[in-house]
Amino acid sequence: MQSTVPDRPVVVSPQSLAVAFATVPEPRRAGSVTYPLAAILTVAVCALLANHRSVLAIAEWGARQTPEHLSTLGFTQGRTPRQSTMQRLFCTLDGAALAQTLTRCFAPNAVSPTDAVPRRLAHTPTGDWKAIS
Repeated sequence: MQSTVPDRPVVVSPQSLAVAFATVPEPRRAGSVTYPLAAILTVAVCALLANHRSVLAIAEWGARQTPEHLSTLGFTQGRTPRQSTMQRLFCTLDGAALAQTLTRCFAPNAVSPTDAVPRRLAHTPTGDWKAIS
């Protein structure tokens, strides 16, 4: 993805992530929601930034946080979801909406992935790929 270099570093807090993630469509039925979507996505980003890259590592990182940190991350009950809950949720998320939200947070001046990459590619007889509309 191409982007312009910002004049200053992008500062992201758990609170700003939670606000941004409020725009991501909720894929779960209302009756089955125990943990807020924004809180789960916020803990996932924070864990990823702390180099915890698997869903299991993200869940374990969240479970190790203090009640104060959990509250800051959006977990008002003082506990986080298990790995299986996160895995099921991540499989049903709208990836495009999540990508747009993360781009707005971390790279506000970046070119949209849909603008940077052609929508369809065709293989030419010479072995090259060319963009077609």
